Amino acid sequence: MLTLKLILSLLAPIVCLVTVVSALPAHQLDKRAKAQVFRSCTVPNTVALTFDDGPYSYGNDLVNMLNAAGVKGTFFLKAIQRITGAIPAFVRPPFGDYNDLVLEAAGARGQTIANWDFDSEDGKSATVARQKGLYDAVVAAHPSSILSLQHEVHQTSVYEVLPYAIEKLKGAGYRFVTVAECLNIRPYQTLGAPAPRDVWGPKI
Repeated sequence: MLTLKLILSLLAPIVCLVTVVSALPAHQLDKRAKAQVFRSCTVPNTVALTFDDGPYSYGNDLVNMLNAAGVKGTFFLKAIQRITGAIPAFVRPPFGDYNDLVLEAAGARGQTIANWDFDSEDGKSATVARQKGLYDAVVAAHPSSILSLQHEVHQTSVYEVLPYAIEKLKGAGYRFVTVAECLNIRPYQTLGAPAPRDVWGPKI
């Protein structure tokens, strides 16, 4: 179970938080202001590890692994503004899919869409061997930068693939950064106070 300490620690420099945008009513959208879409980093020799679908029960261990390895990650989580008071500068639509309405909704909020150029395929139920092979291939190709997609909700991704990926990417000389750093964009629009709790369930 995630702890409150972990949730708050995600605002520290080691992790950049992002959330999912919900659609605004069409009449409230400025159709001229569409969000910019990034599919790769703009800063050379960087790798930005991103994790979707959290928070989940492996979150504590995942963050501890990143900290122990001295690397950074970016977590695309739900309800960041309500939980922390921060308004993220980035949004990732489900499955990376978007249309004009999504671009307009994100643009109206001043957010940037951050997708990826490397998919570990854990979201497609790829085996551990397959995922490691994909990391081997991208390291062998050695692109200028890597913006990767992983999922926090898969046990093998956290405990078996992530340590391997970190070792391979470190060995290739990449610098681990957040999405904000790899795009040279501020991670948050504003930082504020958390909102009152409005749902019932186990407390974290």
